[in-house]
Amino acid sequence: MAKQLSEDQKNRLFIQDLNKMHDPHPGQMDIGRAIFVEKKRLIFAKCGRKFGKSWIARYASYRKSGTQSKLPTYIILPVLKQAKEIYWAGRQLQDFIHPRWIEHIDNSQCRITLWNKSFIKLDGSDNTEMHRGPECGFFVGDEMKDFDIRLWPAMLPNLLVLRGQALFLGTPPDNDIEPSALQYIRLSEECESESDCFLAKYPSSMNPKVPQDLLKKIRDRLIANGEEDVWLREYMAEFVKAGHKLIFPMFDETKHVFSYEDIMRELKY
Repeated sequence: MAKQLSEDQKNRLFIQDLNKMHDPHPGQMDIGRAIFVEKKRLIFAKCGRKFGKSWIARYASYRKSGTQSKLPTYIILPVLKQAKEIYWAGRQLQDFIHPRWIEHIDNSQCRITLWNKSFIKLDGSDNTEMHRGPECGFFVGDEMKDFDIRLWPAMLPNLLVLRGQALFLGTPPDNDIEPSALQYIRLSEECESESDCFLAKYPSSMNPKVPQDLLKKIRDRLIANGEEDVWLREYMAEFVKAGHKLIFPMFDETKHVFSYEDIMRELKY
C-alpha cells in the first residue's frame, strides 16, 4: 500500500478491494444500503436459513472498520464456541479481505486489527460481563433469538459515545414466551416503529446460490408432515406463534372448526 496516499484515498481503495472480492445479492445490498447510505441506527433483518447473513455480517464489519480509524467492531453470536465454528475455524472472517489491509490476527482473542488501528472482535453473548464498558462503533448480533438476554442491555450504552450502529440478524424464534425470544420480538418492534431504524424480512429464496428446486422439496415435505410453521419460520423468516407444537397440528381452524349450532344441526339430521 502506497504510504503517500491520504487516509481518504486509502478508504476508497479499501472499499474497491472489498467489492472486487465479493458480490452481494439484492437482499444483502438492501441491508448494506440501510447501514452505509441511510446510516440507520438499528438495522434488524429477519433472515431465512442460508440467506447469507454471515456474509453481510462480515462485509458490514470490514467496511465499517476498514474506513473509520480506531473503530471497535464486535460480531456476537449466542456462544463463543458457535462463533468460532462459523466465522473463525474455516477462516471465513480472517480471509474476507486482502491480507495487506490486516495488521494483526490474534487467534486466542479472535480479534483482527486492521491497517487503521480499527479492530473486529468475535465473541459470544455468554461473555456478557466482558462487554460492560468498552466503546463500540459497530455491533453485529447474529441469531439474536438465542442470546443471553443480559448482553444487549450491557452493549447498548457502549454504542453511545461513538454513535455506533447495530445490525441484528437471524431467524425468528418459535415462541413469544422465553426471555430471549421476547427480546428478539421487542427489538424488531422497536426497529419497525422508529424512523432512524430499519426492519426487513428476507426469505431463503433471495439467495441465488440456494437451489430453488430443493427449497420446494423441503417446503412440500415439511407441510406434508404438519410442520408448515417450520417452513415459514426457518425459510420464510416469518414469526409463527405455535405451529406444529399445537396438540393437533394437522387441524386447520378455517377448515375443521365449526360453531356449536352447526354441529348440533348436523347431529340432529
